[in-house]
Amino acid sequence: MGHVPTAMEPPWYMARTVPRKSGTLWAFLGIVAACWMLAVLFAYFNMDAAGSNAASMFVYGSAGVAVIVWFVVIVLLGGLPGRIAKQRGHPQQDAIRICGWVGWFTLGIFWLIALIWAHTNDIRASR
Repeated sequence: MGHVPTAMEPPWYMARTVPRKSGTLWAFLGIVAACWMLAVLFAYFNMDAAGSNAASMFVYGSAGVAVIVWFVVIVLLGGLPGRIAKQRGHPQQDAIRICGWVGWFTLGIFWLIALIWAHTNDIRASR
């Protein structure tokens, strides 16, 4: 028979899990983003033909904010495989970092390869 956990030891299915953080903040941000999108759509469909009222300024301002947010997301995700490789002490972390950034030009294929590569262990380095 296998190992029987003691009273202080977590069961086998919880032994290697990372404790989850509260998702309350992410749920709140999702609700705020959904309300913002509804407000933008409402303002867009209620603009006049000239586009010189406050609704058009709100729509174009929101588009500007969306561009900035997407830029930040791309920068954070582009460097993710390199940061993971550096944190894990991977021997090829520079190549993984470059592969992660080149992945944006290959529709995410190299980015996914770099992400998987960052989580692998080099067998030769452990010997």
